[in-house]
Amino acid sequence: MMGLLGCPEAHLPKAEPPTVPVQIDPTPTTTANPEPLPVAERPTKRGRLFVELEQRGRTTTVRDRGHYELSRAPFSLVFPLDAYRNKSRHVAQVAIDTSAKVIDASVIGKNKDDDSHPFSMGKGLAAHRDGYHSIVLGSDAHHYLLFDPEDKSSQRVEILSTLPDGRYEASFHVAKVLRGQDDVPIEQLSIAKLFFAVLLDDNLNGRLDEGELFRFEVALK
Repeated sequence: MMGLLGCPEAHLPKAEPPTVPVQIDPTPTTTANPEPLPVAERPTKRGRLFVELEQRGRTTTVRDRGHYELSRAPFSLVFPLDAYRNKSRHVAQVAIDTSAKVIDASVIGKNKDDDSHPFSMGKGLAAHRDGYHSIVLGSDAHHYLLFDPEDKSSQRVEILSTLPDGRYEASFHVAKVLRGQDDVPIEQLSIAKLFFAVLLDDNLNGRLDEGELFRFEVALK
């Protein structure tokens, strides 16, 4: 199966061009962490910005620098997302790696024109017209997630509901990982941990602001 990067079907809005393939660090690194938090029932209270882990109908709210444990099975990231319009390019940017490099590089206060982090301009990963078929691992690129209700080629997340303020409750599925040209089910991977950095640039100021950046790790059991 042809991979996402360089795929003839790949499509990306002009605001964020495709990037070159990301080299995966084969040797995961770990950080000292407390006991992983169990996945709980769906939270009843949310702030304006949130990220949740959802697996098999159970949900937990992610905190910045948090440590979590999930079964080695498909799961989803759930977050709020405004409609993607020409004048308000709201997106969720998700970088995933097998090492803590992606967390260490995502520093609050940096601008998107700074090339030292995975959310820099031009580091958005290309996608198929119907979104990402699998996740791409690396600390120097990100999945560029958006939803335009008027453009089917710009719908890269599943919409779960409409929030009271009119934004969407969006879900990004983590079920397969791109390895070479193959989409490998997460159940078949020997990876012990996945490290995430999620940026929700709510104010569209092009900066990694506190409260908009969620960095966390997930142990797969």
